[in-house]
Amino acid sequence: MMARALTIRNSPHLTRRRGGGADGSTNSSYSPSADTKHLPSRPLTPRDVYIAALRCCLISVLDSTGDAKAQQQVKNHGRTSAEVHRHGLASAGLSFADKAAGKLKLHVSDEMSVEADGTIKLVLSTLKRYRKMLVERTKMFAGAGNDLLMGTFAQAASKLLRERYTESSTSMAFFADMRDLVLVIGAYIDKELPAHLSAEDHDKYLFRVMELFMAVLREALQRAEPRNMIISSQLVNDVSSLKAMLRPFIKCVADSDIVSSNLAEWARVVFGVRKEDHAGCVADAKKVCTDKSTLLELKTFLDATIRDSCPYSRPDDFPSRQAYDIWKQRETTTLQGLMQAFLQRFPNAKNLRTSRDNDPTLFLPADPRAYYRLLLETCLQHDLQHSTEKDHPLTLSKPSIALLSECALRWQISKEYKEFALLDLMVKLYHDDYINEEELIPKFNHSLKVVGSWDMWRTVDRTFYVSILEILNEHLFEKLRTFSVMLDWKEKTPKRCNTIMQTINQLLERLREDQAWLSVHPEWQQPGVLEERVRMNLLEAINTRYQQSSDQVSSITEELPRLIASVKSVNSDINTYRLYFRDPILGMSIMLIAAETSLKYFILEMENMRYVLDKGFQLTEMLELYQAVRLLKELCEESDLDIVKSFDVENWFAPFVGEWLQMTDSRWLEWVDNAVKIEDYEPAMAPVSMHSTSVIDMFTCFHAGLEFIEKLAWRESAKKDRLVKDFIKMISKSLQRYTQLMWEEFQQIDNENLDRSVEFSRESCIKMNNIVAAHGKLRSMFKRIVPDIHRPVDPDATRTEPSTSETTYDITIIRATNLQICDWNSSDPYVVLSHNGTELHRTRIIPQNLNPAWNQAYVVSLPAGSEFLDLIVYDHDKIGKDDLCGSTTLLLKDDRLADFLSHDVELSLRPQGVLNVRVRRVGDVDDVVFWARRGEEVLRECLEDMVRVYTEQITRAARQTLTNLTKKALFPLFSSTTGMDVLPQLTPFLTYLDSTFGLLNETLDRRLNIYLSAQSAARKFTRKVIATIADDIEEQEVDQNQPTLLIKHIYTALVSYVLTAVTAMDAPGSSTNTNASGPTTASANSLGPPNLPARGSSLPSAPTLPKETLQTYSTFLESLKALVVCGGSGFKLHEVEKGAYGRVRERLENVAPAD
Repeated sequence: MMARALTIRNSPHLTRRRGGGADGSTNSSYSPSADTKHLPSRPLTPRDVYIAALRCCLISVLDSTGDAKAQQQVKNHGRTSAEVHRHGLASAGLSFADKAAGKLKLHVSDEMSVEADGTIKLVLSTLKRYRKMLVERTKMFAGAGNDLLMGTFAQAASKLLRERYTESSTSMAFFADMRDLVLVIGAYIDKELPAHLSAEDHDKYLFRVMELFMAVLREALQRAEPRNMIISSQLVNDVSSLKAMLRPFIKCVADSDIVSSNLAEWARVVFGVRKEDHAGCVADAKKVCTDKSTLLELKTFLDATIRDSCPYSRPDDFPSRQAYDIWKQRETTTLQGLMQAFLQRFPNAKNLRTSRDNDPTLFLPADPRAYYRLLLETCLQHDLQHSTEKDHPLTLSKPSIALLSECALRWQISKEYKEFALLDLMVKLYHDDYINEEELIPKFNHSLKVVGSWDMWRTVDRTFYVSILEILNEHLFEKLRTFSVMLDWKEKTPKRCNTIMQTINQLLERLREDQAWLSVHPEWQQPGVLEERVRMNLLEAINTRYQQSSDQVSSITEELPRLIASVKSVNSDINTYRLYFRDPILGMSIMLIAAETSLKYFILEMENMRYVLDKGFQLTEMLELYQAVRLLKELCEESDLDIVKSFDVENWFAPFVGEWLQMTDSRWLEWVDNAVKIEDYEPAMAPVSMHSTSVIDMFTCFHAGLEFIEKLAWRESAKKDRLVKDFIKMISKSLQRYTQLMWEEFQQIDNENLDRSVEFSRESCIKMNNIVAAHGKLRSMFKRIVPDIHRPVDPDATRTEPSTSETTYDITIIRATNLQICDWNSSDPYVVLSHNGTELHRTRIIPQNLNPAWNQAYVVSLPAGSEFLDLIVYDHDKIGKDDLCGSTTLLLKDDRLADFLSHDVELSLRPQGVLNVRVRRVGDVDDVVFWARRGEEVLRECLEDMVRVYTEQITRAARQTLTNLTKKALFPLFSSTTGMDVLPQLTPFLTYLDSTFGLLNETLDRRLNIYLSAQSAARKFTRKVIATIADDIEEQEVDQNQPTLLIKHIYTALVSYVLTAVTAMDAPGSSTNTNASGPTTASANSLGPPNLPARGSSLPSAPTLPKETLQTYSTFLESLKALVVCGGSGFKLHEVEKGAYGRVRERLENVAPAD
């Protein structure tokens, strides 16, 4: 395919895109002095060049015979080092006799080696061993005279050993170079082969006999040193290498094997001339091409050079006289050497006599450069079509190099033009995409290395060279303008695409350093000029691809999806640029140019979209757009464009994020309501997850929002903190709504305040599980977005309250314990909230209860600066004025309330008792920890209240049961209760309790144990430490087979009630009732009281307790213990006999029973 780029068969003359001659010039300064018959009257044709080349080939000046030194000097004239290497004729002029005569110093290496050029050096010991083995083989084959193969081997080896390969060290030293050994053996074999053999048989037996010699040599090498690399070398094992060395003895010469001695035949092959036509042309040429005419040509060139009148090489053709003088001296020396060598070959040419028939310009065409270029193009085309070298298909063959060298000498072609003509053809092939940059750049660099300094070139050569660079430069920028098409190649690879661009980069850098090019284009020396031009061409390709991407997404009608698709398409292209063109060109990143250009367009488009975008956008779509644009902005971090540097992606998307927060805030409340409405209150995955699906649905929404925030990945901390605060605030509001829905059933039970056994539903347990699961999931979520959640609320953060003139508080009256007895044996308490003597709120009345639980919340607004709030407990009397049961003061100036979080406060009542309240100053703190704590408080407080309702309701039922039984013991006239029938009276309650415990054990999530365990720690540690402990516990696996601690919690509360009741009844007339173990109240920070006192009245005091009463309490206590230990609750005996149980047991034993 590449060969078709050089079309000369159907075209009589090469047509160039540049005007003028083949060298790019418009005219030549030389007019041949020859007859006009040599001037073509028609366009130049291949036949013209063939005839001119044939005249040079019949009697070649660069012949391989004669004086070696002179020949080598002539051959190297005007030729590249690569051409000399390809010729392989450097040693052709050195015969074996030359070496024997001592013209070369003989040396035998001490170690066998393979030189860089493939030459094998043999050591003396190996040569001796080889000779010895040849002697043995000769004796072996001596009797095989009738066998042509063995007989020829025996005869050739015998003569070789006798005449050349003697036992003397001097004789063996001649064969230290293995090539010489092979040539000498080949000569003896050729001499011994019969003359009657055909050419084909001659060559066949030549190789077969030579193979016998090589087999003996390989055996000798193997014995000498088995691991030596010479054994595996190409020269020893490759048949083609052996044939190449034996070429002088081969009779069947292929086209590719024609050497310079037969240049005329090679010219016929190259130009495709038939043998019959070629024979006629040779006959005609021989009439005029003689040794004398050739010598006359050389003499004419020499005289013209001396007289400064050589065609195309006059002083005016050079940029300076110095350049011309250097050329003149070198050319004169070369021509003199050629003439001497020629006379040695043709001694009769000395009797040269000029006459009118002698034409000194017989071999010089009218336009030598055009002839040479067409000859070069023809040779290159032929070699491309018949090339067998896969790695280097553009290498000229040896015969072509010999032909071109001969014609270049005879046509006075400068070495510069020879290199530039080949370079010109390479550029043409590159332009036609038949070779790539990697194949072009070595030739480009090699040409400049060979031709030397540009200021020594002929003017016409310099013009020709610059014209080539013009074409190269034009094509390089054409490649840059269309570089993006490489991404559409099916066979594209990152390495290949990047290599192409880097090679273009090398060529451009090479042009910028080229002095000949800079002499015509001085602007390339100015900083940034080339870079700007390259940038503009790259932008053209990038814009073209961007327009293609825009056209592909233009069919999308909706604004936002179309913009997203466009950004994604561009990002895909930019990532492709980064992958396939990773290295910069002239210091510029293609990826960066593409990124900043695309972003510039998107900035303008997005600014316009800000005002027309429909507010009903989808979150996923906006997130897609944000991520795509942010990625585009990150790719432009190194951009110097002001519009790119000033564009703030986060600021642009902030309004949309704010709008999303507003929409999500209202939607989440709807989602919570809907999730609870469709709730079936069944475990999602028992026993691992005992909560129901509403928690999963709710936190699925939360995590979707969290993922949105994380994917935003805002860098500016203030914006990120604001976003997290608003997000947690939304979660807090949603959780508050969810806890209200979960609390409704418990609130109804709490408000009814029934002194009977209330059957708890399975749904109530699942609701408690939901709160536990929500609390755990919330903590896990907060760890991702609020890593320092345990730190105090920032005291310097901005605080906001509903009013500047008033301070508002949320106050919950939770419970009171150990109240004063205001009636016969109990009180009917309620609490009044007052400020400066003005009643603000009043709780409900709880009859006959010294440990009442109200759990009523109020909003109290007081003038700013108010320091306290009065809390007064009264005993309601149906007749007369209510009695004062106790009073206390809630300090509002407490610094703890400044964090606007809930605080459980334990207030001592006067004269006795304790009042537990929960107080929160209403307001917000602009601190993410505050909102995280608020969200957690909602769940924690709900869980505390749920546990309290369970515990207090069962305690109320126990109190009512025991009250009924003890009344019968106190008033025996109205009953016939004996010790034997106490247990049957307790059975209904115990059955109810066993059923409830079974429900709890079966349904409650064991993660509740984590919070109930932390409750006991609340007596000793601060809330921060408790939260840290809870974090550690949450990370542990929970055993769902262990019993729920709520059962033990209820058991402890019941035992504490019995202790309180017995203590109160055992202290007649006492106005201060305390346990033997101290106050029965819980810590202010606990989830629920471990020693919860009974609600309702204390039993009547008496100096001694009736025996039936003691038996009732004792039976109840033991039955309760047996139920907890043996009823399937899962607790051990030693666990339930600790603490309050032992104190009750001791008190019952110390009280004397009444007779």
